[in-house]
Amino acid sequence: MSEKKSGWLWCVHTIGPDEVEPAPDFATAWRWCETVNRQVMEYAQAAGLADDPDWPQVVSVPALWPWSADRHAEALPAAIINFSPRSATPTSETAA
Repeated sequence: MSEKKSGWLWCVHTIGPDEVEPAPDFATAWRWCETVNRQVMEYAQAAGLADDPDWPQVVSVPALWPWSADRHAEALPAAIINFSPRSATPTSETAA
């Protein structure tokens, strides 16, 4: 069943710090979760923390949006920007 027919709204739920970000659909939520999980592991490995029992265990999973459709629509544009790949070279729009 497609998201449009079901009316379901999806999000990226990072379990641990309890962060929830809206996603446009399930497939995108899944891809964004994979990205977050990979980046957290890469950071932990680079910092020598991957095997540290005190390193917080966090994982992102796709989940159903817990709040209203209006809140999802309001927060989605910022989430799309936050989860978009960043360019290695700042552009005139991103350079401060």
